Amino acid sequence: MDAYSLLALMTKAKLIFESPDTFLSFPALSPLTYSPEQLQFNKPGGQFTAELLAMQSEFSRITNLVPRGVLAPVTHEEYLWDIYSDVLHTAQIASSTLTAEEKSRLAEAVNFLHEISPSGNRKESQQLQLYKKYRDAHIAAQEEYKNQQLTVELSGDPEKETHWRDAEEPVLRQKIAHLLDEWLRDGFKEEVERYQLIEQSYTDRQPSLVWSEWKKSFMQDIDVSTDTNQINFAATGFSPYNIFDIDNWPRFTLTQAEIDSLVEKAPVELRKIFGLNLARNDIENISFEYRSVAITRGWLQPSLFKSRCWRLPPEKELLSTGNDLASGRCPAYVAAVIFIRNAKVKYADQNSFSAMSGSTLLNINSSAPAAPPQSLTIKTGRFTVRQTWHGDFDQSREVPQGRKEEADFWFNARSANNRVLTPMNGATFAVLLGEPEMTAMVRALQERPAHEIEVTHLKPGVWVAVRTKKGVLAAFTVEAPIGPSTNELKIRYTSWQKMMDMFESEDDQGTAGRFTVRQTWHGDFDQGREVPRGQGEEADFWFNARTANDRALLPMNGAAFALLSGEPEPAAILLALQERAVHEIDVTQLRPMGWIAVRTKRGALAAFTVEAPIGPGTNELKIRYHRWQKEQQEETEQDVTILAFICKRLPLCPNPDPSLTWL
Repeated sequence: MDAYSLLALMTKAKLIFESPDTFLSFPALSPLTYSPEQLQFNKPGGQFTAELLAMQSEFSRITNLVPRGVLAPVTHEEYLWDIYSDVLHTAQIASSTLTAEEKSRLAEAVNFLHEISPSGNRKESQQLQLYKKYRDAHIAAQEEYKNQQLTVELSGDPEKETHWRDAEEPVLRQKIAHLLDEWLRDGFKEEVERYQLIEQSYTDRQPSLVWSEWKKSFMQDIDVSTDTNQINFAATGFSPYNIFDIDNWPRFTLTQAEIDSLVEKAPVELRKIFGLNLARNDIENISFEYRSVAITRGWLQPSLFKSRCWRLPPEKELLSTGNDLASGRCPAYVAAVIFIRNAKVKYADQNSFSAMSGSTLLNINSSAPAAPPQSLTIKTGRFTVRQTWHGDFDQSREVPQGRKEEADFWFNARSANNRVLTPMNGATFAVLLGEPEMTAMVRALQERPAHEIEVTHLKPGVWVAVRTKKGVLAAFTVEAPIGPSTNELKIRYTSWQKMMDMFESEDDQGTAGRFTVRQTWHGDFDQGREVPRGQGEEADFWFNARTANDRALLPMNGAAFALLSGEPEPAAILLALQERAVHEIDVTQLRPMGWIAVRTKRGALAAFTVEAPIGPGTNELKIRYHRWQKEQQEETEQDVTILAFICKRLPLCPNPDPSLTWL
């Protein structure tokens, strides 16, 4: 899906799913796509393979990073389980007791909300499980209502507004009311909420007992596992676990008017990622299916964050100030995930000769009508490379001895105090000045390529941009500084796998050719030809002659042009199209060896120049071009992408009750 579409989709999700105590955090810097089979680690009673263990580890880590705003973090200082464990073991507990009557009421609440297993561990009672089932159905109906309401409000269509008011809105409102009645009748809504209030208020009055229960719910030796890469994680899943077996996922459909309106409302942080001056007017609508699922953590008791029976030692930082996501160790945590699937982009009728107006963004995953849209996907992982050995980002591994032609870099030790990483086999490195964001990486690799990087400059959170030997765009950081006695490099990386689509062709050099286009005719870079009359839907541009002195090339059918400032190289083409796309080019500006960047209607990268200047009497364009063909990759319709994390804001935490007795 192209950046313009994705930005609209994210903005609508914000408007629907956010509430006063929640916000959405988007993995825009590291999009995540999985097959349902990869997420089967969450299914009870399933066969647990090494691959599923690794997948559970990855899912647990990405959902337990601490969110601090609209952009989901790609680096971590601490995981939620690290913070939670530290609180359980260092907090100071108040001293208080309950009366006999209060103890009886608390026991009644606990017995209603929980069941005690033979081992002494708590699990949700049947009443609480039913409560959550009916609650989730009610929430889903409210989300559907907000979706339809926003669609009408953003359409600006009086007929749709009337139909919504008179027909659709009353039906959806009645559905919400009906589900609320079911929740009250069959989902123990009033009882559960009453007992939850008793449990919350009374547990703070017997701190030592509740703290003991919380500590038993998270035991490091039991609840922290190790995957096959020796990475620790606390198991985290989602509910309902059978979400991929459910066919009736709700569907969004965004019209062109709605898309444009949503992009205008997009948060500036997201616009910076995708480009501040997006313009895309060839999309008729976008549709996709979505489901929100709750994150499950058997080891976490969220009531701890609201409890007032504990405080931290003076030297410890607050978990949350209650109002500033930039402050505190844990101002929020991921409470739910929004999955999307079956995203479809329908383009406007391309069977016309009118060119697109405005600039067009080239995104690495954008697609034209002739090529099915591709979703954003990345690969993340870790691997270790020993001193004097070689590393390979394409296969995320240390390269076996004797196969250095497969490597992207060499961990070269000239001496004990002179050790460097040297890119090789056509790979390129560049140190980044900030987060690993695609435009910044392309720019760094273009403007600041490094022939070697001293290992003492590598530190956790310092990212290095990479273009691998196969043309994949990646970024890596180290897990720990490389000290004098450290002889191995522990790497954590993210790679945008589909950059290969843009940077590779069968011969690694692209396709070169020449063709001529006459004035008023059309040209096609995908086939390297002038387009026959009547086949304008196959064209990438139009040689338009408004007058004898006003002639221009206009990209069309989803193609895009931009002026290049240097040689025609894929990374430079990508950057130019992202930052300097133009809606037309005056033919008098065309000069031999003055290159124009192109994204064709089918998503290929290209660049062209003219064989001779276009003078007043010249009525044909002699073109020389290079093209890097975009390989189409099939994705199953059932693959799901994490669109967003729904994050729960923490109140002021800790917030000790001064009326309790503190030692």
